[in-house]
Amino acid sequence: MMDFSATVRLSDTLDKVKRIQDSDHQINKSDEFRFVPSALRERSHRAFVRVRASAVDSINKSFEPKSNLTRIVLPSTCHTELAELNKMFQPYKAFYLAHQKDLTSRVHGLRVYLRKAFSSTSDELLQLVVLDTVFGETLDTNLNNSLRSVPSLVEQRFTNLFETLVTQKGGVEGCGKSHFSTTLNQFTSEVRELLNLELELRLQPALGLLEAYDEKFKIT
Repeated sequence: MMDFSATVRLSDTLDKVKRIQDSDHQINKSDEFRFVPSALRERSHRAFVRVRASAVDSINKSFEPKSNLTRIVLPSTCHTELAELNKMFQPYKAFYLAHQKDLTSRVHGLRVYLRKAFSSTSDELLQLVVLDTVFGETLDTNLNNSLRSVPSLVEQRFTNLFETLVTQKGGVEGCGKSHFSTTLNQFTSEVRELLNLELELRLQPALGLLEAYDEKFKIT
């Protein structure tokens, strides 16, 4: 549901789109985005692939033991901390939040690039860019609000896995390094998969812009 400010932005956007439709709008072919449909398509898709690959690489490298190849590094812990699961989870929460912030920044930069590129191609795509810019603020807010709950769900999974381990082994004392490592590896594997899924979700609006461009210029 849109709030009042979003409704006002929608009204302003529709007025702006109408002005575009009614005007003799001249496409601005900047030097950076000189318009050749296939060439711009290649640059735009290359940018998408580059951002996606870089984000995936950052996620994966952050899970490598003692990695110094990324600023976000998976925390280390040991079985002696099992008695305080909440405290034990806090570094993993910070880890996940850091990745969410990083993904938000990467995807936002990509969308700004695509909007700039496509706004100088045709009136129809300029209208789409305007709508994406305005609606994007509301949709991004809703998406971020939804994804903000993910770390809590990750904590629930973390707690469930290790509480189950403790129960199965008859208490914290029965949880040796081997069993602890197996459970921790399961947890971190699930977190890695979840982060990659979140990346794909965040990329959908940018992918939509690319598909709209391909459809407009019948590029396959």
